[in-house]
Amino acid sequence: MACAVLKLKAQEEVLLPILNHQVYTLEPKGSAYFSGKYATVIEVELPVNTIRWYYRYYNLIKKENVSKYIAESPFVEHLDMKLNSKNYLPNDLPIIPSGMSQKLNFYLLKSSEQAVNFQKQFTNTKFEYADDFSSLNVSKAWKEVCDPTYINGKQYLAIENTGVFSGTNVILDVVAICKKRSLSESGWNENALKIIEESLLDSMAINTNIPSTVFLNIADCYMNTLQQKVNFKDFNALPIENKQTTQQAIFDNCFDSRMVVDVGKETLTDINPYMIIGKWLTDKGEVLEFKFSKVLNLKKKDGQSLKGSWYIADNGLHLRFEGYKTQKYLPVILTPSKYVWKNPSTGNYLRYTKITP
Repeated sequence: MACAVLKLKAQEEVLLPILNHQVYTLEPKGSAYFSGKYATVIEVELPVNTIRWYYRYYNLIKKENVSKYIAESPFVEHLDMKLNSKNYLPNDLPIIPSGMSQKLNFYLLKSSEQAVNFQKQFTNTKFEYADDFSSLNVSKAWKEVCDPTYINGKQYLAIENTGVFSGTNVILDVVAICKKRSLSESGWNENALKIIEESLLDSMAINTNIPSTVFLNIADCYMNTLQQKVNFKDFNALPIENKQTTQQAIFDNCFDSRMVVDVGKETLTDINPYMIIGKWLTDKGEVLEFKFSKVLNLKKKDGQSLKGSWYIADNGLHLRFEGYKTQKYLPVILTPSKYVWKNPSTGNYLRYTKITP
């Protein structure tokens, strides 16, 4: 699943290896009747500023072949080349001869509770996993995880050897992509800048004078200028009114210098995450609010409210509400003020219009 990235030029993307070529030995599934270990759960601790992460795995039945059939480059090195290249780079998975590996089930579990349930499979306890970011019945794969539900704190990967008679050795790599917002000499920390960034983008989304195509340039200017103009310690000591005055002056300067003259020619050719942010009215009279932080709020006509999350991947809009399955919508009509999406699973359409303040 290819994820659309909310990227500011002022923010350096850092690749951080979490697991590097870790090997997990699993016994045959048939050995479970004799207390054999045919499945395992791996806890993945993600940094606070993770924006997406990747995992790659493959397996070899014989342990002596692990060092022989190895990926051509470390996973973090391959991702670095892939993210900085305009050319297509193949998934860097080793070519393993037939019969030397076997099919596995590889799950991204939904919570720590599901990790416990997974370990109790032979008590018929059901466990829940993220369909889009799991790989079932394949010997090797790699996935990009961009759903905000699964990019914070501890996440849980579970491996199940489906082979009844053969054990295997699973090689796993995990790499996180993190935003490094701060300039080292400014004293600003990641958490403080993340809060300011989210507030900035959300405020721009409700300003009808700013086309979403220039969000990137204004935010780029603002994040850099703020750090260069005032030290974090000094800024933090200012009264609220002075903070607001400082921020407004920086924003006005960036707005004047980055704003395009003709805002009427904004065209939409691809799904741009910046164009999603803001409040929209659906054809059912519901209000959808998309936050830069990937928070999603839905207010129905009867006053009922639902909270969820959103993300863009595979050229589609993914909406997830608490207690409901993720729905994917593909674009049909895109204009600066009106979107029409189609749910490929149900054939239903979602139409919504931009709400202006």
